[in-house]
Amino acid sequence: MKHDASLRQSQQPRPADAGRARRRVLAVEPDPLTQWSLKTYLSKWFDVHATASASDARHTLERSPVDVLIVSDALEPRAIAELEQHAHNFNARVDIVRTVADSGQVRQAPPKMRCMWIEKPFELAHLARLLGIPEDQLPTV
Repeated sequence: MKHDASLRQSQQPRPADAGRARRRVLAVEPDPLTQWSLKTYLSKWFDVHATASASDARHTLERSPVDVLIVSDALEPRAIAELEQHAHNFNARVDIVRTVADSGQVRQAPPKMRCMWIEKPFELAHLARLLGIPEDQLPTV
């Protein structure tokens, strides 16, 4: 099982803070089971909205900026780039997580964006750690 992530040290995600409003997450994932898993698992710490399409995601971003954008590489590369830019335009501090099938095919985001990637298949706990959830808050199996 592979687990890999790339993130510059200076771009570490902000940890979830119980004293503040919950961070908003938009997950753009065409696979219904993965979409459900992301929403169900992350909703313990975040306000999570999930959608299968880039156009629905754009409409969601226009209504309410997000703190975290999770986007699947199953979308067209142009749609991914547009969503990332759209999210960044509404919130310059947005954390972007790309879920990718092949880490060798990762396209770099513009330097001004806080972008991470995680290779599929991934453990949801690994994603939660990337988003700043402390180890002691993660469910044990």
